[in-house]
Formats: sequence, C-alpha cells, structure tokens
Amino acid sequence: MGDLTAYQDVINVAEWTVNLVGVVLLGRLAFSPDFRARQLRREPLPRWPVSPFDFLLLLAMAAMLAVAGTVMISTSFGPMINRSGSREGLLVVASGLGIHGSALLAWPLLRGLLRRLTPELGDHPGLHPFEKRSRCSPTRALLLGLATFAAALPVVFAVSYLWGLALHAMGLPEEPQDLIGIFSRTHSPLVMGGMLAVACLLAPLNEELIFRRSIYRFVRDRLGWSRALVISALVFGLVHGNWFGFLPLTVFGALLALAYELTGDIRVPMIAHALFNLNTIIGIMAGFQQ
Repeated sequence: MGDLTAYQDVINVAEWTVNLVGVVLLGRLAFSPDFRARQLRREPLPRWPVSPFDFLLLLAMAAMLAVAGTVMISTSFGPMINRSGSREGLLVVASGLGIHGSALLAWPLLRGLLRRLTPELGDHPGLHPFEKRSRCSPTRALLLGLATFAAALPVVFAVSYLWGLALHAMGLPEEPQDLIGIFSRTHSPLVMGGMLAVACLLAPLNEELIFRRSIYRFVRDRLGWSRALVISALVFGLVHGNWFGFLPLTVFGALLALAYELTGDIRVPMIAHALFNLNTIIGIMAGFQQ
C-alpha cells in the first residue's frame, strides 16, 4: 500500500506539472502574438485533392477491412483467447489489431486499386496517408505534439470534471469506458504490452488518419474549418460509445483538429493523441480509475 501511495504521489506531481505547462502554453498562445507567430505556420492548410467518391470509398473500405480483420482474428485465435487467464486483455489486443491494424490497410489498397482502374490519373496523391512534403521536421513535429498534449490536458481535465458533475445531476451513467476497467485488471506484462501498443500506436495512427486527415479535411474544404472542427470532433466523441467520455473526447478531438489546422502536419495530433492515451493508462495503473 505504501509503494502504491508513493507511486500515486509521483504520478500526481507529474500530472499537475504537465497541466501547469499546458496552462502556460495556452496563455502564451492566447496573449502573445509574437510567440504564436514563431510557433505556428502562416500559410493555410491546402485543399485535399480527393473526390467525394474516393473519400466515401476510403471510409467504406476502412470500415469493411476493420470488420473483416476482426472476424479473421476472432476466428483464428478466439478459442486460444477464451482459454487464457488474460482473456479480457487479449480480446482488447485482438480487436485493436483487427479494427485499427486492418483499417490502416485501406490507404495503400485503395490507392493501388485506383491506380489500376484509372492509370491516366497517376498515383492519386490525395490518398497518401502522410503528405509527401511534410511541413515540420521530425523533431519539430515531436515537440509540437508534446506541446499539443500539454495544452490539451488541462482543458480536457476541466471539461471532464464539469461533465461528470452534469451527468451526476442528470442521473446519467458516470462509468468510464470498459477498456479502462480491463487495463486495471490485466496483470500479464506481455498482454499489457500488446494493449499499450494498440492504445498508444495503432489507435492514434488510425484514428487521426480517419478523423483529422480524412473527415476534418474533407468537410473543411466544403464547409470551412470551424464547422469541420465541430463535425469531426462530434463524430470522434460519439464513436467511442460512452457517455462519461463523450464530451471530454469531443473537446479533445476538436483540439487535435485545431493542432492539425495550425501546424499542417498530421504527425502532430498523432503524437498528442498517443501521449494522451499513455497518460490515461499510467493513471489507471496508478489506481486513478477515472
């Protein structure tokens, strides 16, 4: 118990330090034009050269691959998973590989399919998951991702607290996602490693390509960045299927879209998303269930 308390104290100090850094960053971005001009690019995010048909086909293919991948993994490894003592954790790993790992294949598969069907159009540059000309160096993308995570954390923390109070007042469920409970009950290092890989690598990669790189960019080009930010964020919050996390995740999705808009590099929200998930998992392991 003493070791757990000491661990929680360290996590608490680290958490509040990151929150303080985030508040300072938000303040400088809001009230220091010189700082804002130095950190953020000046040119607007360019239009995404993809047709509505290709956009819908990309989302449909990602969804179909996610379903197919999940079915294949469940069929192949289901009996072994059901016999395991870490069944819940292995199911998370299997579903993560099936959903996120398979959906990522939609980008190269659709690009290859269209290249064969319409060779006169070339390589379909709009379907490259990462633009060929990144606006940030890898180091700068990492630093901006860290800054985005730090700036988003106090905002999401405050929204989560107020949202919990509102749910309690309305008598609605205040339970976090089932995934949080599974993390707290998993004790196998190997299974935990697989869950971390899904939560902090595959999920941020796939979700940022779907919600920011695809949905946000597509809607932005037609309705403007502010409406695209709201729409993509609402979809992001809804697909997680949990009332307790809906508003905090919606706000987080909006902040990730804003980071993408301001930096022009999808790697920035990917890094911030991965750090956010890692931060949540560390909190769970420290005993902070919500």
